[in-house]
Formats: sequence, structure tokens, C-alpha cells
Amino acid sequence: MRKSGAERVEDILNAVIDILAEEGVHRLTVRNIGGRIGISDAAIYRHFTSKEDMMNVLTERLFRKPVRRPQGDAVLELEAIMTARVESFEQRPALAAVMFNENLLREFPGVREAFDRHRRATHALIATVVRDGQRRLRITTDLDPEAFATLFMGGLRMMVLEWRAGGCAHPLSEGQAPVMGLLCRLLEA
Repeated sequence: MRKSGAERVEDILNAVIDILAEEGVHRLTVRNIGGRIGISDAAIYRHFTSKEDMMNVLTERLFRKPVRRPQGDAVLELEAIMTARVESFEQRPALAAVMFNENLLREFPGVREAFDRHRRATHALIATVVRDGQRRLRITTDLDPEAFATLFMGGLRMMVLEWRAGGCAHPLSEGQAPVMGLLCRLLEA
């Protein structure tokens, strides 16, 4: 049975993610992508004009879910933000290899720009949640919201990198409780 164009695009993008995770950006070639999914180079070029086009579409899809702010208690909001990130990596561990791949960001400037926009939006969201918690007197006013956002994102990044270095052998969510516990102690009013 012949696949639809949308299904073929998904196959191609999944192959891109897998190659990046398993072999690195230097092995990301149209021939390798086609070999993974059993299609020709020409078939790939029916859907994408270049590797950069593939990477731009992949990046758009990774970030198409807007960074949402759950409403309610600031600490619960921050936990929900981290949980959403952890769950996305647990569902597709190869995404962590894409998200934290400096070589990929160097090779594809459009991807770097998209990642930078997403990083800034997430940082701003976290700082806003902290400021709101401070206004409601739920979070100490001695805490710099921007510095906290940096610690939050850095803690998540290290947690994911260590998880990947360990071969994703345990649930990433196991590392979330100690990191969030430490971050929550910083927030105490």
C-alpha cells in the first residue's frame, strides 16, 4: 500500500531524528535517510528541497506546541512545565539528541534561530511564573526571576544529558523530583 505524502514526510523526519541520535549530524545525508526508510533520493526531494528544509520543518514540528502556562499556584506551574519537558523526552528519547546537538545548530542556522527563539520563550515563561508567584507572596522576593529561570533550564538540561549518557536506562522522571525539590527550596517565601 502506497503511503500518503503526509505519512512519507513523517517517515523522513523520523529517519532524520534517528540518524541524528544514533550517528550524528555528519551522517545526515539524503542517501542515508532514504536507505533507512527504503525510498530513493528523488522521493525525498519530492517532499523537501534540501537537508536544511528538512531540518527547518523538523524544528517547526518540535516547537509547534506553544509553550503553555498552566494556571494556578506558581510552584505547581513550574512543576508542570518541567513535567511536560520530561514527558516529551521520555516519549521519544532521540529528541534529546536533536535538542542538545551543538553540531546541528552550527550546521543549520535556521535551526539555531528556532531553538534560540524557543529557549528565550521558555526562559521568559519561567521568569514570569516566578514574578507572579512573588506578587502573590508564594515565592520569596529575594529571588531573581531571571537567574532562577536560568537555573531551572540548566538543571533540566543537565538532567537530560546525564540521562542520555546513561543510555536512557531509567525513567528520566526519576531525576525530576530531586531537581524540582532543590529548585522549590529556592522559591520558598
